[in-house]
Amino acid sequence: MEEDEKGFLFRRCARQGEIQSLWIVSNMDWEGQELVEWHYKRCGRSEQAHSVMKEDLAGGTLPSGDFGENAAWWWIMVLAFNLNAALKGLVLEGSGSISG
Repeated sequence: MEEDEKGFLFRRCARQGEIQSLWIVSNMDWEGQELVEWHYKRCGRSEQAHSVMKEDLAGGTLPSGDFGENAAWWWIMVLAFNLNAALKGLVLEGSGSISG
């Protein structure tokens, strides 16, 4: 996104002047501009976290065809991810790094 387009909910796409809408849904009680700026600052962080869960913590390889076993596997992986992130936050004094 171009620098001058930040903060707008609509922008022109590279393909023949099409309009692309950008939506942010949140339960935060912030002003719109503050929420948009926060959203742009964290850009890409969720994809990085999902990559760590799927690749580093074996969340992308489910052990069974049984839903219950896979659900337990997934929750153990999420627990490991969150414990790793919490311990990193304690040891690295809240550096905000993604687990992995």
